[in-house]
Amino acid sequence: MIDSLVTLIFSLFNLILSNEVYIIKRLGIKYGRDILREVRNLEKTIIKLNKTKCDYEFLQTCLIYNLASKFIRFKLWKTKYQKHHVYHQRQRKHLQMEYDQKSKQCMKLRSEYMTLLELIKQKINPIELQLLNKHLDQLKEKEKLKIKNIHKRKIEKLSKGDIKLDTIDPKKVVYNISSRILTDDEESILSKGLQFCIETKIKDSIEFKTDIELMAFNLLKQLHMPDATSLNFSIQLIHSY
Repeated sequence: MIDSLVTLIFSLFNLILSNEVYIIKRLGIKYGRDILREVRNLEKTIIKLNKTKCDYEFLQTCLIYNLASKFIRFKLWKTKYQKHHVYHQRQRKHLQMEYDQKSKQCMKLRSEYMTLLELIKQKINPIELQLLNKHLDQLKEKEKLKIKNIHKRKIEKLSKGDIKLDTIDPKKVVYNISSRILTDDEESILSKGLQFCIETKIKDSIEFKTDIELMAFNLLKQLHMPDATSLNFSIQLIHSY
């Protein structure tokens, strides 16, 4: 009798867990409109965060494969100049600026999300928090899948079919047996396999060398060398130590 009762309770609990709408109604009835308003704000924030993160990854892919999205295709007085390397450099610069902006926006939204979640956590019990987290995860995955499919089609269109992004679910192919929790980016990279690499052709050797020098120069700047004015000077300083 007791075993049957325990089984029934667990079955009901699993049924509740599978119902994503239940927790919102429960919180609204139990705690009133204030907590319901906070939960709705939390939902909006996580949707914004998820979209911004997907946009960030899309821009990252454009930078890696040197793709020019529509919003950076500004018109020139003479269309022939659109094939000039200066035009492409300017496009890449605007793309990099947008990428940096999305990165900052992600950090800001993540901070807002954690603050809202912490406020709600103080007002509800652990079981309700578990149900709420499950609901938010389902909401996040639903939106993420929709946006990823849109971005996948955009990348294929921009690359004229040369680049095809896989839609493998990292959770199904990556098994984390360590004690460290992997980030979404780490799982995404691992899901591509050990043979994964970025295959690209160097179209402009001067631009490629410039990017490498700028990257090295920025790294040296972070190594407590603020007075370095050129890459050669910085390298000489390193060898002198």
